[in-house]
Amino acid sequence: MIGNPPELVERFKKIHEDYAHLPAYERVKIIEKVETDYWKEKDSKLIDFPESKKRNNYKASENKHKQKPIDGQFLALSYEKFFNNEELMKKIANKTGLLLVLLRNIVDWNKNEKLNLYQEYFVKRKLLVASISRHKLAEIFGRDVRRITAWAKALEKEGLLKIERIPCIDDDDHRKKYNVYILGEVNDDGSYTFYYEK
Repeated sequence: MIGNPPELVERFKKIHEDYAHLPAYERVKIIEKVETDYWKEKDSKLIDFPESKKRNNYKASENKHKQKPIDGQFLALSYEKFFNNEELMKKIANKTGLLLVLLRNIVDWNKNEKLNLYQEYFVKRKLLVASISRHKLAEIFGRDVRRITAWAKALEKEGLLKIERIPCIDDDDHRKKYNVYILGEVNDDGSYTFYYEK
């Protein structure tokens, strides 16, 4: 009786009281039958649950965020909420966080940028690039420029990106050269391969 549910223990006590006049071996047989019946009853309740709760009638709940999968991903992240969160960016202020920001800022066809990186890198050289100033990156992560440079060099050393410096063509810009971060390549079939995948 040790370890049995209280309800079953109560049934055993009742059997001992009701059948006290019977020999012990007969009471044991009755107890065994009651115990078997009890567990059968419990199992049937577990298996035969209401129709409304059966798995074959299960329907996924509506996506309240109205997000659609992108490129086979299960969930589309809201990039603005992620990358504009100061507290979060301070928490991921490391080389991995830098790689995330660079991947987010890959130059695309509709980006109107003065360096013409789309034509020079994407079209001509079939490379995926991002260009964002170290000062801007330092501002995003709340770190100094030297720290950003160290993270970028560490990522380059690990083969996760390549850094190129191109001359500054804007007289109003205080920089002599722009950093261009090469993050991957465009394949012949138009698909992308990022360096972190190799």
